[in-house]
Amino acid sequence: MTTSAMNNLWTYLQGLSLSSENRQWLVERLTEYPPQSYTVDELVERAERGHRQIAEGQCYSTEEVFREFEEDLQLAAKDLHLEAV
Repeated sequence: MTTSAMNNLWTYLQGLSLSSENRQWLVERLTEYPPQSYTVDELVERAERGHRQIAEGQCYSTEEVFREFEEDLQLAAKDLHLEAV
């Protein structure tokens, strides 16, 4: 995701009315996977691959990402019997 998309996602998350239990659930999901270390060469290759995918149209719009995220969040809240978000 681009920095702009990440900032938009953060703004979206801040706009949700989440209970403390909802927030804790979200924190747990976001921290499930530890960050991975990459070499400079690996980072360059990942960036180049990303640029190729964008050039070939193999990417999602910000709207598509937000829509899918919101749908997933709603399903997770329903599955966990949490208040609506």
